[in-house]
Amino acid sequence: MKRIVFITMVLTVIIALMVFLYFKVFMKIDYSQTRFEKLTKLATQNDMKAQFQLGIRYDNGIDVDKNTEEAMKWYRKSAVNGYATAQYLLGYLNYRGESIEQDKQEAIKWFELASEQGDADAQYYLGWMFENDDSLNHNVSKAFKYYKLAADQGHAWAQYFLGRMYENAINVEHSNQIAIKWYKRSAEQGNAYAQFKLGLMNYGGKGTIRNYEQAYYWWMLVCAISNDEQLIDDAMCNRDLAAKNLNPSQIEKLDKQARNYLKKKDW
Repeated sequence: MKRIVFITMVLTVIIALMVFLYFKVFMKIDYSQTRFEKLTKLATQNDMKAQFQLGIRYDNGIDVDKNTEEAMKWYRKSAVNGYATAQYLLGYLNYRGESIEQDKQEAIKWFELASEQGDADAQYYLGWMFENDDSLNHNVSKAFKYYKLAADQGHAWAQYFLGRMYENAINVEHSNQIAIKWYKRSAEQGNAYAQFKLGLMNYGGKGTIRNYEQAYYWWMLVCAISNDEQLIDDAMCNRDLAAKNLNPSQIEKLDKQARNYLKKKDW
């Protein structure tokens, strides 16, 4: 009899565990679609994702009156509970001084917490802050560290700035070849500034054999996707210079190649 009771207890535990795993794996909550009342209940139960989403609702006036103070309260609760996206957002808001008073040290604190969890956006912002912010004494060693962490995860802007550091020997040995590698990874994600750089590198033969076709091609992409009017003007001038070294059939081929690439990428 005792054996039957024991077996029954074991089976009950196994079934309960299976049900728990099923709901955890297959019945994940879509917090963005969760009703406000249920979301609030989950948030008060310390669900960090629900807390973050509740912050978004208050921040944007979705299903509730817009309330910045309430939004910040829930963002902070989510961040304190370890949600990397909330930590990144608090870092961003503190650095930009949006919704709250600007506090760069507080921004660094939250960015670093998010970075430790592998948040590439937080890593990129830390790199940018340490390189460019006067109040942080332009710590290029830390800038390189964080750019590299984000770039390795595929962050396009981090890849661009990492390429620039290699090109200009900022806290690293000068290498145009490595610069091109990072520029290209960024350019292939649609970063027009990286594309412009690749045009320059190919046109000038920096880190690669001089290649007017590649220069023309990358500058064509800049003209097509950039929103920066000055960058477009520069790319157009440079593209026309490269074109002087190409024949009409080469230009036609490159134009078609660029159009097909843009269509494929849907930029």
